Amino acid sequence: MEHLQEAIIALLIGALFAGIGGRVLRHVRADFVHGGALRNGTLVQLIALFCADAILRTVYIAAFAEDSAPAVLGLTIGVLGLSVAVFAATAHAHAVRRNGRRAGAHAAGGPYRYSRNPHILGYLAAMLGYTLLWPTVAGLIQLAVLALLLHRWVKIREDHLALIHGEVYRRYRNRTGRYVGRPRR
Repeated sequence: MEHLQEAIIALLIGALFAGIGGRVLRHVRADFVHGGALRNGTLVQLIALFCADAILRTVYIAAFAEDSAPAVLGLTIGVLGLSVAVFAATAHAHAVRRNGRRAGAHAAGGPYRYSRNPHILGYLAAMLGYTLLWPTVAGLIQLAVLALLLHRWVKIREDHLALIHGEVYRRYRNRTGRYVGRPRR
């Protein structure tokens, strides 16, 4: 009975999270299309969405967590994922500081040589580690919803970068995979 309750709660919260996430991503797309950059309000909504994800995971852990054999693996993946995300965010910040936001100036060095979205990859790895550390049905459902929302975000962002940076970004996109490795031809 406890697993049924967990699954129902996970489905309800997952549906709510997906609905709110979809709404925020529509704002992101509109900001990029009409203004060329994220408005402060949209940025706050994105940050709130990721904070809600972390809070919901903590609630799941407190309510439904059981002892787990893959805890060491989960912790390792989580720490490595956060390390990649922080390293990528730092590399991006340095690229923006060095190059500004002019056309053709985008992060293409450091971890961005191997992935167009290493920060997203790191964040998802951290969340996968978190889910392995405290495996629950709710955590798996939430991880799947998060992965789908982040993939949509990446597609919106890459369309915007292609629009802003033109041919320079298109060449970068042709030689660097969206997440890992080389892109499909």
